[in-house]
Amino acid sequence: MTQFGGVASSVAIIGTVTVSGTVTLSSFGALNLPNYDYCAVTYPSGTTETYTFKTGGAGGTTVAVVDVVYTSTTKADISTVTKT
Repeated sequence: MTQFGGVASSVAIIGTVTVSGTVTLSSFGALNLPNYDYCAVTYPSGTTETYTFKTGGAGGTTVAVVDVVYTSTTKADISTVTKT
């Protein structure tokens, strides 16, 4: 069992999350993200989290987007993780 974003999940650790106004991710190694210096998180639905990675800060260039979709609003189980 892995803690990710404060939610227990049966998945491998793909990163660590620290929340204090903004989300910073120390490692998403398995996703092979390009270099980034900013990450924003949004919650477009009760079962989806979208992480947007940028260079050049909040107004910079988006280099990757990761969508984490859960099977239910409890966020106990991840359904898919997609990087674009």
